[in-house]
Amino acid sequence: MNRTAIAVTLAGLVAAPALAVAKPDIYGSVRISENYSKTEFNGNPATGRTRSDLKGWDVQNNASRLGFRGAEDLGNGLAAVYHYEFGVNPADGVTIGGANNRLAYGGLAGAGWGQLTIGTQWNPYYFAVGGEVDTFNGFYSANGYYEAAGYNELDSTRSGNQILYKSPSFGGLTLHAGVLTDLGGNTGIDQYQVAGIYDNGPFFLGLAYRGLDGDSTTQGIEKQAAKDAGLCQGGPAQSPACFFSTKNVNQYGLQARYQFATGLGLAGSWQRVKQSGVAKWNTYDVVVNYDFGSSSARLGWFKAKNDDGLEEDNDGWIVGLQHRMSKKTRLWLEYGQTNFDQDRNNAVIGNDSLFDKNKNFSVGMRHDF
Repeated sequence: MNRTAIAVTLAGLVAAPALAVAKPDIYGSVRISENYSKTEFNGNPATGRTRSDLKGWDVQNNASRLGFRGAEDLGNGLAAVYHYEFGVNPADGVTIGGANNRLAYGGLAGAGWGQLTIGTQWNPYYFAVGGEVDTFNGFYSANGYYEAAGYNELDSTRSGNQILYKSPSFGGLTLHAGVLTDLGGNTGIDQYQVAGIYDNGPFFLGLAYRGLDGDSTTQGIEKQAAKDAGLCQGGPAQSPACFFSTKNVNQYGLQARYQFATGLGLAGSWQRVKQSGVAKWNTYDVVVNYDFGSSSARLGWFKAKNDDGLEEDNDGWIVGLQHRMSKKTRLWLEYGQTNFDQDRNNAVIGNDSLFDKNKNFSVGMRHDF
């Protein structure tokens, strides 16, 4: 047998098993914009403002991604499912790794009992409480918790090391439960979350709760590291991390949306974030949209209020116009502003580097494939 025949035979042997394997679905989204941003800083009443505003134009990536997903039919109504998605940055022409990797999980799904998956996944909390008001294209969305609160110990959209269960739909109602392990704080469950989502036509209602073990917070992990390094024994070498609070974090909220046949849509969300003695936040979001033809106009308002005695009260708004050129391609024009109401004690502290306002103008394009 000559070399050509051997090569053809080997290629056939290698390719034959692959023919029986379903090909994965390859998808992605390119989201790129030109932005003008301006950050204004507070001034010290005693000395005046000594730090200049930051402003300028910049090409920005807006959560572009590339992904692979698929399923294998195992028979008897059971399937193996997998999903891998990572961020890409068309502005710089690079992939985004590390904490910006988006999805990577596998598991089993059954028509009668739902789906159980393990890995880096979307938080059901986000879909229940944040997804319907997080509808703008630019980086500065109108979601008050993610943009204004300034306190997000819990990852807002996705979490790694997560075991997640999703029930089948009961007339539009689905139940979700997830637990996270191996965040570095302890050997048990680091975070857990439960959510109920009702999505049936024009009406949406979501309720959710999340809890994070105090030892697994950023400060809790730093405190344990200081203890392990022998830096909590007193004396001048003692680390400030030794005095951190490691109390549990609790987060809960609700969200509702209704889309009228006239093209008018309303959505609202309320959330509560609490870590006893450290931080207490209430956040509110309202988004109004109006669809006309292939275009949509949106107006959003958000507020994040700190109730831990610091008198901090942030708010903002965003307005946008979106036009669909096709089912996969859209253009957008958006402007948003966040107002940071700093602690009254700033006048005493004299810190003129604290944010006062953040303004952002964005014109961009999104193409899904």
